[in-house]
Amino acid sequence: MRSTQRPTETPVTSPNDGVRYEHPAFGQIGASRVQGSRRLYGTDFVHRAFVRVHISTSQMTRMLSRDWHFAPDEIVSVDLSEAQWATFVSSLNVGQGVPCTIDRRDGRPVPGIELATRRDEQFKAEVADVLTEARAEIAAAVAEVNAAAIPKVKRESILRRLAKAAQHLASNLSFVTDQFDKHVETTVEHAKIEVNAYLTHAVTMAGLDALRLGDAAEPMIEIEDRREPAPREKEAK
Repeated sequence: MRSTQRPTETPVTSPNDGVRYEHPAFGQIGASRVQGSRRLYGTDFVHRAFVRVHISTSQMTRMLSRDWHFAPDEIVSVDLSEAQWATFVSSLNVGQGVPCTIDRRDGRPVPGIELATRRDEQFKAEVADVLTEARAEIAAAVAEVNAAAIPKVKRESILRRLAKAAQHLASNLSFVTDQFDKHVETTVEHAKIEVNAYLTHAVTMAGLDALRLGDAAEPMIEIEDRREPAPREKEAK
């Protein structure tokens, strides 16, 4: 069972009389949107905007009949892409969490990520490995056919088919891979343009609606007012 302990209490006099409470379990967490170029772990792009989450130790000072929370020491600060942030806040109890990029730990900056291998080059290398394995399998099949007791006409027919398969692999697979890379790159660029245009339009229309409707604009969220109506003054007779 987890042990417990009472928060320590320290009297304070500035700027007013009060009491500061401290405990190892006191913490503060915050999030902010950051503009700037950043390569993030778990993504394939350099991001121009991302979300930063920071966790710090915390102190609470009771003063002027209020609780005031302060974050004296940062524990960790992490960055997430917009997609990672959306997954983080909407997917509870799923897997082992969402990839994030550690920005600072114990108040000290963590080195940034230097891209070792481009993803397109990585995929091409993997395709080349598959092609090498396929050629090896075809060569083994040719050896087995030559060693088998098969009629000459049948053997030559099988060998021609295997040679044709090897030729197609060598000449066509690389071409198809290059075409796929170009298609993906074009699709991604088009998607960026479409998303940017949609967001710009949505933000513009939201602003125009707010300006056009003024006080009549429908609020994004409405909380029911349960307060008792103020008593009316009696009319003078």
